[in-house]
Amino acid sequence: MRAKTIHYIMIGILVVVIIFIISTKSKDDTQPEAQVIWGEAVQITQDIEVNTVGFTTDSKLQFTGGDNIYVSNVDGTEIRTLFEYQGVRRSQMSPDRSTIVLDNDLDIYVANADGSDLTAVANDPDLLEFAVSFTPDGQAITYVTIDNINSEYGIWKMDPDGNNKRNIFDSTLDIFRHPRQNPDGNKISYFTTGKDKQPTIYVMNSDGTNSTALTNPSDDGPSRQASWSPDGQQIVYSSKQSGDFNLWIMDADGQNKKQITSIPGDEAKPVWSSDSKMIVFLCSDCFGTLGSDIYTIQLLND
Repeated sequence: MRAKTIHYIMIGILVVVIIFIISTKSKDDTQPEAQVIWGEAVQITQDIEVNTVGFTTDSKLQFTGGDNIYVSNVDGTEIRTLFEYQGVRRSQMSPDRSTIVLDNDLDIYVANADGSDLTAVANDPDLLEFAVSFTPDGQAITYVTIDNINSEYGIWKMDPDGNNKRNIFDSTLDIFRHPRQNPDGNKISYFTTGKDKQPTIYVMNSDGTNSTALTNPSDDGPSRQASWSPDGQQIVYSSKQSGDFNLWIMDADGQNKKQITSIPGDEAKPVWSSDSKMIVFLCSDCFGTLGSDIYTIQLLND
């Protein structure tokens, strides 16, 4: 009897040792998941109804409000008017900061950074041409067209001087918005909307092939206005998944969606700084105020 008791005790000790070894190994092999933590959003403009905003450098912003195109420090100080253009809706400065592209929901223009030499580069009388943005290398402009005669919507590219216009993608079913090319130049993100269709973010090859949805309205809510991180690995966008429109981040393939803002109001049109440490965006009717203002949010740790 004594021998059997000792035998059971030895087996018990062996089991405890094995469990301890397995537990220790599991703890050693498991690395905590790195969490991207963003700070509180900071409002940097007021009393200007802002339509679009973007970085010229990591310390400077260029934005459109009313009939004016402005520049300022990234903290909202030293706002000055570059030039005025009646009806301007969107604008963006070229990566080398020498040229500005703008549209008025009808036609597309380019001008020198001070507003001089304003020239129409897309003004087809049969098309609405708008939603402009430079490609990251500054060698092309992406934009959207609407052909009301044929009820056709298209995504296009052209050289900054208006030459070499080429159709990338078109449809008679969806309305396209906000095309943005990734830093490598091989992908374009955009979102679609339309009758009885919730805004959905897609990505396609830069030649218009292999269009793939990154969001699903039934799971992610209406999603719009995607913008690429400088390394092309992530996308920041506006989504109504958690109530009103907030900012979310996802991987470039649509995985790992995470919410980063929750301001009472609608966050929209986010743009990443080139050092990846800040996102600038618009917030409409936020905190009970009327209008659209510029906010920034900073990366606290990476």
